[in-house]
Amino acid sequence: MGVRWGGPGYRSTGCGYPVAVSAVVGDSWTSGVYDVELVGPDGLTRHAPFVVRPPASQQDLLVIVPTYTYTYNAYNTWGGHDQYTDGQAGVRRTLTFLRPSTAAEVEQTGAVSHLLQSDLALMRWMSAAGFAYDCVADGDLHDQGTALLSDYRAVVLCTHPEYLSDTMRAAFVEYTLGGGRLVYTGGNGLYERVVPSVDGTALTFRRRDGSRDILSEDGSPESDVLGVDFAPDGFLTFTGYRVTDPGHPFLAGTGLSAGDEFGAVSANIAASGWETDRVPDGGSAVVFAEGLAPFGAQMSRLDHPGGGWTFAAASLCFNGALGDPVCAAILHNVLDTALA
Repeated sequence: MGVRWGGPGYRSTGCGYPVAVSAVVGDSWTSGVYDVELVGPDGLTRHAPFVVRPPASQQDLLVIVPTYTYTYNAYNTWGGHDQYTDGQAGVRRTLTFLRPSTAAEVEQTGAVSHLLQSDLALMRWMSAAGFAYDCVADGDLHDQGTALLSDYRAVVLCTHPEYLSDTMRAAFVEYTLGGGRLVYTGGNGLYERVVPSVDGTALTFRRRDGSRDILSEDGSPESDVLGVDFAPDGFLTFTGYRVTDPGHPFLAGTGLSAGDEFGAVSANIAASGWETDRVPDGGSAVVFAEGLAPFGAQMSRLDHPGGGWTFAAASLCFNGALGDPVCAAILHNVLDTALA
């Protein structure tokens, strides 16, 4: 039986496949990331992950799974195009969620990953460390705005939350200014604007002339929320971090001194790298460790008016390094403080 790709415009409007598998999600389901494993002839296996949000807040921690960035969208090349594919110059790019995915890395691939595989490593570490959490997807935050965040003591951002809508950005701003704690475990986050469709089944990327819709170019830099901005010159560098402020509370219990290094090994090569963020000139975030390479990640805390704050690991590779005892201790300290 051949593969039916769908009718004209399937990349933007969907494939029109009939429903083959469905499940009723009840209130008894624990909020989190679930997976449907599909096994075909000769053992060919594919995965269809999905996020179950709680009917109301159940925990003090909320993890926002960046579905706009991966799994069904920006990096999903199924059908021949994603947000980055050549041959689309001068146009906006609308990509549907209603298609198979090439980026649903539920199982270990043995390769570096800034996608679902890395975020699952974060959530598994949180569970093993005793941090209970609720989960939602990007689209849930777009639909509900600040109201979704207001019941949580802390909100965790995953490995690569690059894309967001204006509604999502406004929610993060209001949450942190209102005393909320934002735990940013990734790199190159809150960077580029997307416009969700009214029914939530597609995202439109880029400006009308086809250029990247970078929020900082419109006067809304990511550092307003995160304390750090994307540092393009750090691209594809991979190193550990070096301690710059050994007295910082987030380093408590590590026994490290100024100049000590940590995070040299990660599932993503090393803890600082691939894409990194740094505090802009004149920024007020306090840096307590930074990557060894030029333009390496600056791990920091930004205090917001109103009592809120943001921790930034500032690296795509950090979650892959949670097997490192220092990286794990830092995140443990951050979450303990956020929940205090």
